[in-house]
Amino acid sequence: MSWLARQAVDLWGTLTRSYYARKYRVLSKHLGRPPIPPVTPRRPGFIIIEIDGLSYDHLQLALDRGYMPHVREMLESRHAQVSRWRCGLPSTTPAVQAGLLYGDNSDIPGFRWYEKEHHTSVVVKRPDQVRALARRLSHAGYGLLHGGSSYTNLFDGDAELALFTFSTVGRFHFFDNVRGLGFFLLFLLSPVRVARMLWLSVREYGRDLAQRILQLLHPVPVISTPLLSPLYRIVVDVVFGEIVTFGMMLDVYRGVPSLYATFYGFDEVAHLLGPDHPEALRALRRIDAQIHQVDRMRKLYHRREYDLYVTSDHGMSASESFQTCAGMTLGRFILDSIGEPLALDEQSGHEAHSSAQARFLLDELQAWTERHAAHGARVVQRARASLDRRIPLDLEQAALDPERRSDVVVRPSGGLGHVYFNLSPQRLNLSEIVWLYPNLIARLLEHPAIGLIVGREDEQIIAMGRSGTRVLMEDTDTLRGDDPLCGLDDPDAVAVELTQLAAYPHSGDLILLGAWDSNGKVVTFEEQLGTHGGVGGPQEWPFILHPAHVPLDPHALSNPRELYIHFMATYVTANFGVAGEYARSVPLQRQPSPPPAPGMR
Repeated sequence: MSWLARQAVDLWGTLTRSYYARKYRVLSKHLGRPPIPPVTPRRPGFIIIEIDGLSYDHLQLALDRGYMPHVREMLESRHAQVSRWRCGLPSTTPAVQAGLLYGDNSDIPGFRWYEKEHHTSVVVKRPDQVRALARRLSHAGYGLLHGGSSYTNLFDGDAELALFTFSTVGRFHFFDNVRGLGFFLLFLLSPVRVARMLWLSVREYGRDLAQRILQLLHPVPVISTPLLSPLYRIVVDVVFGEIVTFGMMLDVYRGVPSLYATFYGFDEVAHLLGPDHPEALRALRRIDAQIHQVDRMRKLYHRREYDLYVTSDHGMSASESFQTCAGMTLGRFILDSIGEPLALDEQSGHEAHSSAQARFLLDELQAWTERHAAHGARVVQRARASLDRRIPLDLEQAALDPERRSDVVVRPSGGLGHVYFNLSPQRLNLSEIVWLYPNLIARLLEHPAIGLIVGREDEQIIAMGRSGTRVLMEDTDTLRGDDPLCGLDDPDAVAVELTQLAAYPHSGDLILLGAWDSNGKVVTFEEQLGTHGGVGGPQEWPFILHPAHVPLDPHALSNPRELYIHFMATYVTANFGVAGEYARSVPLQRQPSPPPAPGMR
């Protein structure tokens, strides 16, 4: 590079840094969030961007097809490395985020479960229940984000600022301290951002309409949605993504020590269309652009050095629903197998991230109208009312009745199903279930859509398949017939995970897992074309992209609690003086190491 070219590059860099510094100084002032004084000695902070539901395999597919150019550039520059890791059971967001943010994901048996002793249904999209879980997990006060920021997560990790986070709904608002330009500050100072949002919304909705027309001409399996729901989802995702990205960039300017944000776009589309569908992969293009913006900000502005991590909480496997295979839901099949007129309580539904994001926006608009002039408030109030009318009703939450008593309770989480029998507040042994319902276990084992039945017999955990049984013990397992875990990537790791899952106080009397095949396709107990929660296929294998200079052994990552230990030991202990011994004192039952990940293609 010539001297003149180097001078031009240096001048451009100086002007860019000056622009960012001035812009975010103004924004920080108006939002009432001054920069954090630099720490001494200076320690790096960390940024975690989670892409919900993106497996290592589907990340590779997205990179190969050009959907994530910035992430590919990070890898090709050798500034970052990517590996797959094992998320454990259940392969759901609540269990993984709890383990990563608190070092404890015990007794989170799925996305939904039932507490027999209280006759309480738990679904981890209800803010009150997520808040109660966070209080339990945070008993030691060592959440990973202490002093930092949480965006669009289930749990706040003891963050100082938690925005659009389920466990802190109502406690924080993005525009709480806005002065002057108020709600429109972000948009008026970023006309390019506004234009991009409008263009993305129109383009994505046009693509959705084209897909619907093609579907009429050439029908393929999809989960149907109302005509206007994609427009609503796209607008919410685009607006939400821009606000969250802006908030993270502002936090980098301020020098916040830790940031964690989750982007749900891929997961939501993949549930409806399948994880390798072009529309699901296309959702990653927008997330990649948001990663690029945050990455550029951390490089340009150096109030604090940051290490950037991009990870996923679990993967997603192509799936076929149990109802398609059996002609009825799992709960109805269980009642039919029992052959008695019992009362059934079966609840399932979509995780509905876009609906939750819309509710967050309603909350923000309401908080803003309560603080500002009457004329502006009326305009925003009308916008709020319009959005409120368009948010789909969450039928699952509407159907929950805390006083309802049922004989059989079924709570699916994708390819994982918990079955409870309300004859006793205690867990039933397998022998008791067989005595009460003689035909049930045999009928379940006979059905090709059921891959595994797990139950307890006193202190023993028993996993049953169609042609064999494996008694899971702490030291050695006992096998009778063929291994029911045969065909999984790592049967021994799954055996350990099943032992832990079955030991949770609120796991079902029976734990059912959908069948899997050698191609990675699984059976799900919900209406989904892409699923997670159980075993089989890519759902067990998320990825983690980390700075090349940070030592991280992916083969040692067999549970998200071990990621918590990594971050605590590398960043939090140094920044906040937390006793380093605590990070290693979290009770872990170490699992067999996963096989080495394939190399980058």
